[in-house]
Amino acid sequence: MSKSQKGRRHRTVNRRPRPVGAASGPVRVQRADSAAATVPVVEEGVGPLFQTAVRDGGLGLPAARTWRHLLESDRGGATVEEISATVGYQPQTIGRHVNGLLKYGMVRESGGRWFPTGKSQWNAAEEHGLVAPAPAGAR
Repeated sequence: MSKSQKGRRHRTVNRRPRPVGAASGPVRVQRADSAAATVPVVEEGVGPLFQTAVRDGGLGLPAARTWRHLLESDRGGATVEEISATVGYQPQTIGRHVNGLLKYGMVRESGGRWFPTGKSQWNAAEEHGLVAPAPAGAR
């Protein structure tokens, strides 16, 4: 009898396709307050709500892309399909992101469109136990 594996050999890596488009990681800004201020400062877009993994109660960094798109959308809001086309994730993934944002009170739905509520992610993180000190300008 042969000891080799029979049947389909399963891959051990994630087979889902990666998002299309340019990768948009955390936005970093250089402050020109003094000559020694060359350390990049991370904007409000990647606080504890998005830096905490989903398994630990947060939303994770991929949801930050969905959140940034909703913030940049006009007053008309955005549908899941519009967000999916722009951000590059599947509509099912975007649905999970907006449901997570809804759980934290950061978005609202009206007529199939999603709108940001204006709530700071730092406040949402503190309300749900993802405690981290907020930067001075984020509140």
